[in-house]
Amino acid sequence: MRLRNVTALAVCTAALLAACSSDGDSAGSNTTTAGSNTTTGGTTATTDGGASGVDVVAGEAFPEDRCAANQAAGTITYLTGFDFAATASIVDVLVAEEKGYYEAMCLDVEVTPSFSTANYPLVAENDAQFASGGSFSEVASFAAANDAELVAVAVEGPTAIDSLIVKPGVATELADLEGTTIGVKGKLPPSVAAMLAQAGLIEGENYDTVLLDGFD
Repeated sequence: MRLRNVTALAVCTAALLAACSSDGDSAGSNTTTAGSNTTTGGTTATTDGGASGVDVVAGEAFPEDRCAANQAAGTITYLTGFDFAATASIVDVLVAEEKGYYEAMCLDVEVTPSFSTANYPLVAENDAQFASGGSFSEVASFAAANDAELVAVAVEGPTAIDSLIVKPGVATELADLEGTTIGVKGKLPPSVAAMLAQAGLIEGENYDTVLLDGFD
């Protein structure tokens, strides 16, 4: 029997905030704040809400002030979730590096091979700033147990990524797995553990787990 957990979720410790502005219409004018256009009496003026010199505009040179701010951020460490295996979660990160996007934006990004379950404490302690993770249940389980504010910023796939795989003829229902040993990558995903628990099977009591080597 084999349990495979393939990474597909990017996580980070910083909450993503979006500011909402209100629009007011009066006497043919439309006014918005923080980096928007103000139209009054047929004239248009652009305000930047204090962000002058750092706004990135398509087709124009990267702003020097924004470049300096990015450089001041220092090294940004990104941890892969399954070494350098072909997974959806690292495609955009590696393509951006290959295309030179980080350099063009004055960002120092260090891509480091890792594994999803090893990534969470590193991100929580800010030893890494971004990482690929495993399932939602895996992320939520670690965050709840360690009071870590992990935030999912991208989901790289429409379906669940935790699978319990058995050889043909070994089991026809979950209860048949009692007394068996399940191979895991990293650790047993919480979603699978919960599924087995619903069938009355508890890890260490009704079945054992063993770590599988490699990234195949």
